[in-house]
Amino acid sequence: MRTPQLSDEERRLLKEYKAKAPHKLVVKKAEALLLLSRDVAPEIVAEFVDREPSTLVDWMTDWHQQRMASLLTGHAGNLNRGFLTEEQRATVNEVLSQPPGDEYLPAQFWDVPKLDHWLSTTFNIEYASNSSYHFLLRMAGLSFHKPEKFDRRRADEKAIDQRVKEIREELVDPLADENTLVFAADEVRIDQEAVVRKAWYEKNTKTVLKVDRKTASQSFIGFLNQNTGQCLPLRLEWQNSATILEAVQTLVG
Repeated sequence: MRTPQLSDEERRLLKEYKAKAPHKLVVKKAEALLLLSRDVAPEIVAEFVDREPSTLVDWMTDWHQQRMASLLTGHAGNLNRGFLTEEQRATVNEVLSQPPGDEYLPAQFWDVPKLDHWLSTTFNIEYASNSSYHFLLRMAGLSFHKPEKFDRRRADEKAIDQRVKEIREELVDPLADENTLVFAADEVRIDQEAVVRKAWYEKNTKTVLKVDRKTASQSFIGFLNQNTGQCLPLRLEWQNSATILEAVQTLVG
């Protein structure tokens, strides 16, 4: 088996894949190449990466023919990152590090079609598999997860923080006055209904659960005394202006 000769740039990239590649196969290939380039015995390398020595021979053959392109093929989603030059890789990472706005693409979040379009129009590069684009996104520090929800009717956080600060300033004198009581209030409703979840049971059979379709609910309002920290909950027949006013009168009385 011919020892792979690595340039400084190839060694740097292999170390990068060894540390960050999302595919185990890419990691093992990178580890094997790095070890073999240091004249570690092939039998030891094969045992370390949990592969047969014959597999290492195939990896070395591919390496001498394709260099970095051989590292990212096959089960790794046929990603040939060797298409990109070092300068292009830096540009891709820089672009993917920010949401695609007007300067790049008219959208808030990256996805495969947007990345495909950008690579195609910018570098004339296209990949056959979506996992190739997933790899680039992960290498740029992105992850695939659900965004947090934010109510459109809710003010932005800076406005909320500013208003809270103003309220605290307004309450300084009332809280210091022994003859003044300050309360914070909020309403809540507890609903009760039957919810059916998935369960494990025998295949090709039906399981029927008897449930009560009638729903029940109870509304409450809670008053939090800002001086003592004591909370006073009151039942409400319903949540509307009349019942809230009645609860406030009960509190005052």
